[in-house]
This record gives sequence, C-alpha cells and structure tokens, in this order.
Amino acid sequence: MDGILPIWKEKGMTSHDVVNKVRRIFSTKRVGHGGTLDPDVEGVLIVAIGSGTRVLEYLLEGDKTYAGEITLGYSTTTEDASGELVEKADVPEELSIQEIDEKMKEFVGLIEQTPPLYSAVRVQGHRLYEYARANIPVERPSRKVNIYSFKRTSYPQRNEEGTVSFCFNVQCGKGTYVRTLAVDLGKKL
Repeated sequence: MDGILPIWKEKGMTSHDVVNKVRRIFSTKRVGHGGTLDPDVEGVLIVAIGSGTRVLEYLLEGDKTYAGEITLGYSTTTEDASGELVEKADVPEELSIQEIDEKMKEFVGLIEQTPPLYSAVRVQGHRLYEYARANIPVERPSRKVNIYSFKRTSYPQRNEEGTVSFCFNVQCGKGTYVRTLAVDLGKKL
C-alpha cells in the first residue's frame, strides 16, 4: 500500500506509537509521519505509507496550525500540563486582554526558540529527554522558527488557583515547539 493518511492521535500516544500501529495494520516497515505531536497533544498526524513517504519532506516544510490552551501562573519540568510543578505564582489582577494580545503579536515573525529539555532534539547523539531523565545537564541549541500568526481565541478566565487560562491558535513553520511558545509568552507577561 502507498499513500498518505490523516490519523487522529489521541493524548497519551507518541507519534512513534501511531507509526508502529500503522506498520502492524498494513504489514510494512516503510511508514513515516509528517511532524511530531507531543504525547499530551491530540490532533491530526499525517502518516505516509510506502512510496507516500517520499512526499513527507515537502509536507514537513509546510506551515502548521495548532489550537490549544495556555495557563499562566505555573511552570512544569516538561512545559506542559503533565510535568512536575517547578514554580507557581498568582497572575496579577491588572493583566489585561490588550496586554496579552500585544505580547502575543511580539512573537509573530522569525524568532529564536530553545527547545524544551523534554524533547526529541538530538545533542551529541542523544535526545534531550534522555539527558533530562538521567538528570545530566546539557546545553540546548537555540534555533530560528517562523511564527505566522499567534492569536488568543477566548477570553482569559481566572481560575481558583490564581492562574489565568485562555485558548489560542498559532500558525507556524517547521520545528516550532508550541509549548515553548506558551512558556515564553508567560515569561513576557
């Protein structure tokens, strides 16, 4: 079989888990995906089979659009909701919608981004998450990523814990870590 499949990846699965399932279903080893989705993320994962894998390099170069939720006021080891709590602080009452929107606009364009420690980026032959799990310090390489739009899509909601949450959409280029974009926005705010 040759082709491209859009597959809904559920939370808890890795992109590699999806590829392995497709390999078993179609009894072939020639399967790849068009960009990693973190285990905490659910969404459409583009999977190519057989000669369909030849077009993956072109798909990887294209823009991607993500929708999610940002919660300001706490940070975790993995930069997502499933990580261990590192820091928690009340979000100031005076934080305005205008201030959030203005800071989000500052990320549009070509920006420098440092991948999270819990990521599959390779440094000296090992993945960053391997260093993190072994508690070995490592310098993470920064890289340039393109953000075409980054917009809030819901009103900020103040939570009982003193945090503030809102939904967003981001359109971005290859290599962008959306969870790091959220962390960097939180730092600016």
